[in-house]
Amino acid sequence: MFKNIGIKSWGIILIMLICIVCFLYYSIFSKDFSLSDIALSIGTNLIAVLIVLISIDIIVDQNKKRQNERMRRLAYKRLRVSFNRHLLLWFRIYKATYDSSRVDRPINIATFFEDKYFRQIIKLDFTSDPGFIAVDCPSDWYAYLRSSTNEFRDALEQTMIKYGIFLTDDAFIMEELINSHFVAVANRYPEAVEYFTGGRSTPDFFNIFLMKNKEDTNGIRVIDYVKIYLHLFASLIEKYNEQFPNKPISIPKSYWNNHIEPKIGSGIITNKTIQQRE
Repeated sequence: MFKNIGIKSWGIILIMLICIVCFLYYSIFSKDFSLSDIALSIGTNLIAVLIVLISIDIIVDQNKKRQNERMRRLAYKRLRVSFNRHLLLWFRIYKATYDSSRVDRPINIATFFEDKYFRQIIKLDFTSDPGFIAVDCPSDWYAYLRSSTNEFRDALEQTMIKYGIFLTDDAFIMEELINSHFVAVANRYPEAVEYFTGGRSTPDFFNIFLMKNKEDTNGIRVIDYVKIYLHLFASLIEKYNEQFPNKPISIPKSYWNNHIEPKIGSGIITNKTIQQRE
């Protein structure tokens, strides 16, 4: 109960306790009975006031916590569409690079972005046709990646502006995503499209995940930034699902059907692909 009491209220309580002790002490040991009765009466009233103050402080604190939780839920609720759209991007990339001979079709968010995921997506040929045309999907993989990432970043920024004070620890994750190295690098490679169409005969230039950050001397590739980014993204989705367990964000099994583009394995880089672009 007492952990809900604020620091200011503790100061008031301490002062009142000192007063109560003084009045009670005087009421017991004073030889002047009239003053003793007055001191006892005041001490009793102070105790009653103290109880009321503690009760009010606890009620106010609980109401504040409930309000914060409501606003936190509202923030996540408004991000649902953005979560689904951005997750669809990363699912499509995975599906386009997935080994068609494998029978398992992962859909669990908690285990989706594991090492095998990153081993597959570095095989994506960014020059290949995604196979689907939609308002949310530009004509090539690189443009789709960049537009979707920027759209999600903008959604997080708007959420932080409106609800940042209610998100506590969640705000740190959102800030990490907004300012992540991956977002910066993805937007710093507009010249990557020129590399792709330039017919360079190495897979590094067909997949930006294999590229090295030009400003990093440690040999770190973009895929290393992607791992950090997607693990943060997955943790944010898990927090959403904790808020809305009856309506969680997930990957529908139907997305793996080959009548839904892209087809499984349709975007994998091959030696033939490289030769055709030389």
